[in-house]
Amino acid sequence: MSDGKVRSALRDLVHRYASGLDRRRPEVVAGLFTEDGELVVHERDAPPRVYRGRAEIAEATTALDRFAVTHHLVGNHLPDLTRDPPTAETYCDARHVYETPRGPRVFVMVARYLDTFARDGDAWLFASRHIHVDWTEDRPLVQE
Repeated sequence: MSDGKVRSALRDLVHRYASGLDRRRPEVVAGLFTEDGELVVHERDAPPRVYRGRAEIAEATTALDRFAVTHHLVGNHLPDLTRDPPTAETYCDARHVYETPRGPRVFVMVARYLDTFARDGDAWLFASRHIHVDWTEDRPLVQE
């Protein structure tokens, strides 16, 4: 597979992950990982939260169910194809809208995904995905 096709496949995988989260499709998100894949969430000074295997990863994504809507926008996808297996760093700006007695609020999270990929036939999957939360903000949602 040419470098261009690999880059495109990895970018597509990253986009399908974001879409699966926003569409509340835990089985789709989990299916983007290898059977023994790992999702690790790093938040500031807290110990990392580690989810291993597709069942744990699917369950972890249901934490988003408490939000009325989410929007994960990914960019700056920087794959390193010189490594075996390939890796990538991808930026994410995620917005999570939820209701409170005082009105809607939005929780904004800016993070970086550090990924290691694995090939499964013609498909690429996440072998591991580390989410590093850079900063968060929680504020009223202003609707005009």
